[in-house]
Amino acid sequence: MMSFTVCSGGSVLIVRVSGELSSADCRAFLARLESLTQSHDHVRVFFELGECRGCDPSSAWNEPTFSLHFKDRVRRFAVVGKDQTRDLMQGLAEAFLNARIFPIAEREEALRWITEGVEEENKDQIRRLAYAKWEAAGRPAGDGLPFWVAAERELYQAS
Repeated sequence: MMSFTVCSGGSVLIVRVSGELSSADCRAFLARLESLTQSHDHVRVFFELGECRGCDPSSAWNEPTFSLHFKDRVRRFAVVGKDQTRDLMQGLAEAFLNARIFPIAEREEALRWITEGVEEENKDQIRRLAYAKWEAAGRPAGDGLPFWVAAERELYQAS
């Protein structure tokens, strides 16, 4: 079973696992990731395997290629868990360009790593979206604050 928490304006997905990972869990994870990558340039994934007891052998979790669709959209991917469960996710993590695997004792370090620089990335995305809105409105005079607010609202409501 998996639970999802989205934070940092939708650019960080926290996944907590308990029990055995199933094919349904894999589909739910991919659907959530697909949704976030449609509204954000890049996302980060924090995958916590604290209570994970393994993986259904017939599930797609054993196929690292399923994540290739997202490899350029996931900025960072952290896996945290016990040795045996971290090994299960090794193939998944390796499919992403910037992945790290952490023992449970380094959970806080993993959280710091996954969120490092995320606010600046969000500001860049808001800046680009606000500029596009300003241009679409005919480049009106003024401070642009309404376009910034609209872009920020759009980004954060998408998550």
